[in-house]
Amino acid sequence: MLTDVMRFSTGWDALGYLNIVFVWMAVHQLGFFYAEGRLRHAWALALGGFAAAALLVAYGPYPGSMIGLPGAEVSNMAPPTLAMLAVGIGQVGLAALLRPWLVRLPTQRLLDWAGPRIMTAYLWHMPALFAVTGVVVVLLGIDTPRPGSAFWLMGWPVWFGLLCLVMWPLLKGFARFEAPPALPYGQAGWGGTLTAVGLVGGGVLALTVGGFVPGGVPFLAVLALLGGLLMTAPRSRA
Repeated sequence: MLTDVMRFSTGWDALGYLNIVFVWMAVHQLGFFYAEGRLRHAWALALGGFAAAALLVAYGPYPGSMIGLPGAEVSNMAPPTLAMLAVGIGQVGLAALLRPWLVRLPTQRLLDWAGPRIMTAYLWHMPALFAVTGVVVVLLGIDTPRPGSAFWLMGWPVWFGLLCLVMWPLLKGFARFEAPPALPYGQAGWGGTLTAVGLVGGGVLALTVGGFVPGGVPFLAVLALLGGLLMTAPRSRA
């Protein structure tokens, strides 16, 4: 909350990137509370989170969309805001409330198949969408219908089917990397762990904020990212 107050009162948007730690770490920790059985009063989390998000959007400087949109003055995602945290808390609470009913659904086989592939689908769905759009719109010259129109509603199953066709070989090829190999990683000390986290986090943050623009910053960010990953590499037993 203080991060957003300082960000919007001073107009210095760079301050908002402190919330990469505060917002995402808060939601991350809720996962541990849930796994340990310490997540209590899910109804309060759901009601309070969504109500707070609605109030922040209605009376604060936050847009209604929780993802960044081209041309928007403020993004709730990059950097994450208090409104994004409120929505995250509401979603966690809602998921915990619905869990007793969700586990009774006959979806175990589907979940067993989708679980080991869900990160691959997340990472590769946009390249697959670009490929489909490039062929249909750019190469074939087929215009997309107006969103919400009758042709749009009739056409989305076709688009979804084409997307699934492109995603299938990507899932076959990359899903194997979601299961980490059993390698001799050894025990990491506090110093090495914190250094690796700083290098990887700093590299990812620099690329998130600045992107791959000309200059030395992206080059140094990639070096930091690779250095942090190398510090977590398996140790030789020789």
